[in-house]
Amino acid sequence: VIISFALCQRQSVTLLNNVFISWENTGTFTLFNVTSPLTGVNVNNAWLAVGLKDVNQGMADISAVICRNDNGRTSVQSYLNSQFTSNLLSSSNPSVGLSSSSVSVVSNNLTCSFRRENSISQNGFYSVSQ
Repeated sequence: VIISFALCQRQSVTLLNNVFISWENTGTFTLFNVTSPLTGVNVNNAWLAVGLKDVNQGMADISAVICRNDNGRTSVQSYLNSQFTSNLLSSSNPSVGLSSSSVSVVSNNLTCSFRRENSISQNGFYSVSQ
């Protein structure tokens, strides 16, 4: 999922395969809630990602938030996706720019909620105010 914040401050969309995403941009941070059905996927080893990018700049260097459920161990982390690789934005602080995060699996649906700062001093972190 790649989101353009130029659309509006508050939005919700149901995408292909019934993936639901909603967000609310408060000016300082943005609250996200994403739910994806896990049909045909092992619920104990599942992930979803939200990518943020100025769509006018092509598909390279996408700032992403990856939400994981790994046998009940959950994580929400900041990544930089460059072409065919994904790297943590900060190995010393994998959740840099994120807070109030949660990952859950209910009725074969993976849900991830998190608060993402709109701008921080971190190379590769897409500033929503750009």
